[in-house]
Amino acid sequence: ESYDLAMRNLSKIIEFLYDKGVSIISVYFSSSQNFERPIAEVEAFCKAESNFCNGHILPAIQKNDVPVDFWGNESLLPQYFLDSLVELRLSTKDCVNKQLNLCVAYNPFAELWESSLKSKCPTDLLNHLWISTPVDLVIRTGKANLVSNFLLLQSGFARLYFPDKLINDICKEDIEEIMNDFSKIKRKYGE
Repeated sequence: ESYDLAMRNLSKIIEFLYDKGVSIISVYFSSSQNFERPIAEVEAFCKAESNFCNGHILPAIQKNDVPVDFWGNESLLPQYFLDSLVELRLSTKDCVNKQLNLCVAYNPFAELWESSLKSKCPTDLLNHLWISTPVDLVIRTGKANLVSNFLLLQSGFARLYFPDKLINDICKEDIEEIMNDFSKIKRKYGE
C-alpha cells in the first residue's frame, strides 16, 4: 500500500511540474539492484508501478499530450509490468508535447555499455544514451543523500536536492520551494 501511495503522489507531482512549465521529467522507478530484494517487496513495487502506468499517470499525460518512454533491463520485469510499460509507450507515441522517461530496472553501466556499442568515438557517447537530455535538477527523497546511480552522465551539472520526506509525503509546496530555490541559481556548467 505504501508503494501505491507513492505512485499516486508521484502522479500528482508530475502533473504539477508540467503545469509549472517543466518539459522533461525522468523518474527513477527502480534500479537493477532493487530486483535483488525479497520477492514480496519486488512484487509490491512492480504492482504499484504497473498501476501508475495503467491509471495514476494517465490524466497528467493526456492533459499535457506527453509521450512516455521507459529504459532499463526489461528481462527483470514481470510480464504484466512490462506489458503496462509497453502499452503506455504505444498509447502515447503520437504525443508531441514534453516528455516522461521512466527508468525501470535501470543500471547506468548497462546504459553506457549500450551507448558505447553504438558510438564511433568517446564524444558520441552522450548522443546514444537511453536518455540523452542533460538533467538540470535531481530531487532525491527520503533522507537518502545519494543519487543511487541515477542518470550519472546526464546529471553531471545537475543541482541536487535531498528533502527528508518520502515521496509519499512530498507535497506541491515542497516541490515549488525547490523550484523557486533552483530558479535563483546562476548555472555555470563548469565555467
